[in-house]
Amino acid sequence: MHRSIKFLLMNIPIMAVNAQAVFYSPDSAPSAFGQETQPLTAHTSIIALGNMFQGLLVFVGIGLLLLSLNKYFDHRKSPTYVPISSVISMIIAGLGLIGLGFIPMESV
Repeated sequence: MHRSIKFLLMNIPIMAVNAQAVFYSPDSAPSAFGQETQPLTAHTSIIALGNMFQGLLVFVGIGLLLLSLNKYFDHRKSPTYVPISSVISMIIAGLGLIGLGFIPMESV
């Protein structure tokens, strides 16, 4: 299991490219059937930027949780080299970032 976590952590930049498909909204896609699309204004770009940051917070939080799992396995091998406090602080930071990603944005 330890090797699979390292494999995931090494491939996070590759998965970041594919993560945009998870946060894709079909309502924002241009239509090919002659329907008018909403023009890009300052209001829509601010909302898009906020949505991007929310997705980024969740993604980085999940990455921190995976990294804390890796640090925990390192702590089990050598408790003096990796203190448990670093593992706990990474878990708290990861959960905090995930929680921040789910706070609803204020409508402008």
